[in-house]
Amino acid sequence: METRIKVILKEKGIKQKELANKVGISYQGLKDALSRNQFSISRLEDIASALGVEFYELFVDKNDILKQASEEEEKSDKFICPHCGRPLKVKIE
Repeated sequence: METRIKVILKEKGIKQKELANKVGISYQGLKDALSRNQFSISRLEDIASALGVEFYELFVDKNDILKQASEEEEKSDKFICPHCGRPLKVKIE
């Protein structure tokens, strides 16, 4: 699975060299791992910590998760009329 490490670095304005220093690996080692997209779980945990993000955010954008949850919440209060097929809005008080 592709990581979002480069995207997060850009969003936070952090250089790859800075991340390599924070994680305790060489710049070339980080650069190679990024190009191959090969990291151990423990290295990913170190990277998430150094970037100040949750582990899952290395793979999925938090905003995408929130948007999807919001869309699912909107769908949950809609039902389809079995006779005409139109959506019904149900309000629970």
